[in-house]
Amino acid sequence: MNYIDHEVEKEAKTQVIHGIRTRMRYEVRVPAIFASDHYDRELPSGELLEQGKAYYRFYCTIADLKEWLDDAEFYSDRSHWSDVCKDDPSLLSICRSAERARKVLRETIKRIQYNEAT
Repeated sequence: MNYIDHEVEKEAKTQVIHGIRTRMRYEVRVPAIFASDHYDRELPSGELLEQGKAYYRFYCTIADLKEWLDDAEFYSDRSHWSDVCKDDPSLLSICRSAERARKVLRETIKRIQYNEAT
């Protein structure tokens, strides 16, 4: 469990499907380079639905989405990674992909929170 789990557990929405209460899940498209890195490190990612050249599609809980966002924010911090990327240029593509992922994830979480509030 990471540091956001306690807050996430408080706001985890549930739904009943065929008489079974489950957590709400949401579909999200994550840029492929960042998604591959995140998924390969076996971090909470949700259910992988599709692997494409440009995007991976996942079915996630809000906790999964927040884990994705936390990782994307870490990798998109250019001030932290600028020196490391000079030594290992392959990391630059992950950082750029994380920047795109961060935008998508923030918008997705914002949309979910808005829809649940209304």
